[in-house]
Amino acid sequence: MNKLLKNSTVYIIFFLFSFQSFAQEVLLPTSHYKYQVVQGICEKIARVRDFERIVPELKMFARQNKTQVIAQFVAVNGHQIVYVDEKLYDLCTKFGADSLNALACIIGHELAHYTQNHQYREGFFAGLMPTSNVVSPSKNTKKSSKEHKLKLEEEADYYGLLQGYLAGFDTYRLLPNVLSKIYEEYKLNEKLEGYPTKIERIQSAEMTAKEIKTLIPIFHAGKFLYLSKNYEDAIVCFEHIANSFTDRDIANNLGVSALAQAISLMEKEEVYFAYPCEFDAAGRLLGSTTRSASTGGNKKDKKQQIKDLLKKAQQHLDQVIKMDKTYSPAHINLACKYSLEGNHAYAIGIINDLENKLADNPMTRGGLPANAHLIRGIAFAKNKQMPQAKADFEAAERKNAYMADYNLALYQKLNQSFIEKLLDFSSLGEWITEFIAENKKDKSKFIPAHIEKIGNLMPQQLLQEKFVENATIQNQGRSLTVYATYEEDFSKIKIRLFDKNIYLVVAGQSYKGKTSQGLGIGTDKEKLLSTYGTPSYIKSGSNSEYYFYEKAKMMVEVSEGKIKNWLLYYIEIRSEN
Repeated sequence: MNKLLKNSTVYIIFFLFSFQSFAQEVLLPTSHYKYQVVQGICEKIARVRDFERIVPELKMFARQNKTQVIAQFVAVNGHQIVYVDEKLYDLCTKFGADSLNALACIIGHELAHYTQNHQYREGFFAGLMPTSNVVSPSKNTKKSSKEHKLKLEEEADYYGLLQGYLAGFDTYRLLPNVLSKIYEEYKLNEKLEGYPTKIERIQSAEMTAKEIKTLIPIFHAGKFLYLSKNYEDAIVCFEHIANSFTDRDIANNLGVSALAQAISLMEKEEVYFAYPCEFDAAGRLLGSTTRSASTGGNKKDKKQQIKDLLKKAQQHLDQVIKMDKTYSPAHINLACKYSLEGNHAYAIGIINDLENKLADNPMTRGGLPANAHLIRGIAFAKNKQMPQAKADFEAAERKNAYMADYNLALYQKLNQSFIEKLLDFSSLGEWITEFIAENKKDKSKFIPAHIEKIGNLMPQQLLQEKFVENATIQNQGRSLTVYATYEEDFSKIKIRLFDKNIYLVVAGQSYKGKTSQGLGIGTDKEKLLSTYGTPSYIKSGSNSEYYFYEKAKMMVEVSEGKIKNWLLYYIEIRSEN
């Protein structure tokens, strides 16, 4: 049990009552719009932790079904089912704009039993399901103790809320109200023998929501620090989160942060290609990117630091691939790691393996991602396999890979009469500087930061805010403090680092406001690009892309071609520490 769970006793239970045995299920058809809505929520939440796992089958009982079933996850013989009552769907519509968030509270709880590998459930639900659906332990199966059952429920409550939030639903703030509404609509007894009372359940739900509420600003802080290239501080946040919850993006971000630190310690002539694991390779190659804070020491110390960082990156990326064998970003980043070490053949093999996995997986389409072609092209070129490098660089450019034009042009430069052997780096360095300087032009439109607001608030106004400390976290000698204040549909966050304060105003998942140019949650990506122009840089996650607009001091999250979220930021350099 993680630290956040040790001191909480959480019994969020969605009771199932069977008023009579009923052999025939009355189910909503899978084509029914209510079924489709619930199925969409199931898919989003189930894939937060592990995209490769099959989403459990959904069975939705119609209102005319004589047996009342609120919600339950059942697993037996390798088959997983989530049962949901149509009446529950109708109940959640009473939350208006928060109806999907309310549904996600309950579905997230049930799916957490799935993602946490709870194989079957007895006691709280078994025996209360319709006879035809009950999953009962065999006679030889030892019954779970009450303590074990409660532990499973605690885990489902905690991870259900967190996974629901990461999937894009405001779960933590609604759960107590959803529970109250369930008691009211289903006319449940407030006190039942062997179960916590209604008051106890709602109090425990509030405790869990408070724990999640504490963790969420650290998610936002870590994500912003990572995307703004403050890798060492981002690692502090991500490793703190990983103590409680690990998903693919967090582990992948930890790996990429370590890779970025390693690259910042390397000399330019060692890394003259632009690697897809980087955010601002152009700045690095031009010498304008800030070097890592750990770059002091002699060459021997620096070499050991690089070795340690690459080892740490591999540990995190291996963890991601273990969770999801077809998660392309982790394979691409791991191939970067081996190429940076000089093991180009192994880097090529990793991408070849990914290509085979994607071809064998019916859930994946479109072949290799652009950046997979890019890193394999780099590895081929560094391995003197020029024809193969050419094919991958050209494929990367067709698919709009990261700095594909530069990498292809550099390959062509290197391939001229084996020019890599004929030119010293000073000559090549001059060409690199000229090429990037010519092409590195900010194409974002000038929309000044002072006109952007969320909740009618600019982040620089937060300098006068009286924040309450959310958490102080430390890792390997680095320390930072996160402060947070919550409004109804947006958050105000302060990150105190060693030498500066970062202020964020973050739109909530249900924020109805607009940017200064009239864009909001749900706006098409094309509208974002036509309005604000090309972002300063873009970073891809598992389900989202992050567009960083440095002029507007704005970061926009795009998912499935639409704006999912955005934040505004302001950085204050402190004169005293």
